[in-house]
Amino acid sequence: MNNAKRFFILSFLSYLFYLQLFQAQEPPNLNEKEIKPSFTYYKNGNYKSKTIYTNDKTQGLFYQYFENGNFKSISKINNKKIKSPFKLFHQNGKTKKEIILNDTLNKKVIHLYHNNGNLKSKLPYLNNQLHGLAKYYNIKGQLFRETSYLNNYKSGVQKNYSKKGTILSELAYSMDTLTGISKLYKNGTVESKTLYLDGKIESVSENFYDNGQIKTSYSYENNQKHGLSKSYSKSGKLETKTSYINNKKEGVSNYYKKGIIYKINVYKKGILQSSAPVKNYKVDGILKKFYDTGVIKSKTPYLNGIKHGAAFLYSRKSQLKSKRLYKNGLLLKENQIKNNKLIGFVRYHNLDKINTKQLYLHQGITKYHKNGEIKSICFFKNGEIEKTYKEYYKNSKIKAKIPYQKSLIHGTAKYYYKNGSLKSKANYKQGLKHGETIVYYQNGNRKSSTQYKNSLKSGTQFKYYENSLIKSKSYYQNNLLHGLFLFYDKSSFINKKLYYQNGVLVKK
Repeated sequence: MNNAKRFFILSFLSYLFYLQLFQAQEPPNLNEKEIKPSFTYYKNGNYKSKTIYTNDKTQGLFYQYFENGNFKSISKINNKKIKSPFKLFHQNGKTKKEIILNDTLNKKVIHLYHNNGNLKSKLPYLNNQLHGLAKYYNIKGQLFRETSYLNNYKSGVQKNYSKKGTILSELAYSMDTLTGISKLYKNGTVESKTLYLDGKIESVSENFYDNGQIKTSYSYENNQKHGLSKSYSKSGKLETKTSYINNKKEGVSNYYKKGIIYKINVYKKGILQSSAPVKNYKVDGILKKFYDTGVIKSKTPYLNGIKHGAAFLYSRKSQLKSKRLYKNGLLLKENQIKNNKLIGFVRYHNLDKINTKQLYLHQGITKYHKNGEIKSICFFKNGEIEKTYKEYYKNSKIKAKIPYQKSLIHGTAKYYYKNGSLKSKANYKQGLKHGETIVYYQNGNRKSSTQYKNSLKSGTQFKYYENSLIKSKSYYQNNLLHGLFLFYDKSSFINKKLYYQNGVLVKK
């Protein structure tokens, strides 16, 4: 018997077998005596396809084969048309896919198989849409997932399993979107619980130890960490407490050992700003501050909440800028450093209040306001004040410019309002006022004009209204009023006269 005949007999017997197998799936109304098969072949003589019809050739079965002779697929013929296969095979002859139909209810179940013949999945359909509980299996035939579908969408709980059969996760879905409480498991116990709303994490997400004790708790808003988060030890002791804004750490983060705080970190937009060790709720140890790049900015030692010891300040390039020495909270001195060389030092008095700053490069003393802004700058030469002494307001605006010569004011000294406008100017000679001193309103108009000699008022003094009109006119001699003292109204009329002699009023 040749191979073709053997294939035909085997195919015919296979047909009878599958005909019985798929009667429950409403196969065509075939009768053995009415079968009239037709064939196509590969070059090697093996079947490529086989068609078996009823007499009227409107119904039947259509078989396809791999070149090695194994079945490839089986399809129905209905109304002379070949339908989609209801059974497919792997090339090794193992079933790949089969469809179990229930046309009355428009239902079907599709079974998919691995190469080794083990079941891969069971997929329930209603009206050609996934509907019901679908099951998925690994190559060993072990169940690894169960998913509930509604009209082709994941709806309900999807369960995932380990190779040992223990549950790994329960994911709540609605219309293919995570919605509701989803759980992750480890060794069969809940490892985390997360609430989803429309696919985004909302409210609180919690993680657990294997003993059921809560491990971490994160507050979420719109799928981002937002609000207070906490972590705990396996025994239930608080370990960390951190605030988040838009998924980034913000503000103070506390760290605990056995429920007692031991470290505080400060964050801004997720970037660490400072880190401080804590003992008995006070900073105790090295307080570290950082630039936004993460480079360390300073290291300051604390003892029981008070600065004590040597502190170091660094540039953004990690170069040492200065070294400060504290004792019991008092800043005693500061060495200023550039390119690893000492360029100056600062002396302090009282708590963190700068007294003097000695710069080697300029031989000057700089004083500071409490806010850290420069208060005054004074230069020396051979132990004497020289050049222009400058004084500043807390807002960095110039307050005074005073020329010195051998520690004596010499020249025109100028004083300013906080807005920068000139307040007064006075001429000095060897430390004494000499000549005209003028005081100004903030609008720039003169307020008064006084003559001095050896720092004593000597000569005519004028005072003015803010609109520059004369307010009064008087005369001084050896710093005493002497002579006629005239007062003017705002219309420039004299409204009062007084007469002084050596500072004594003798006539009204």
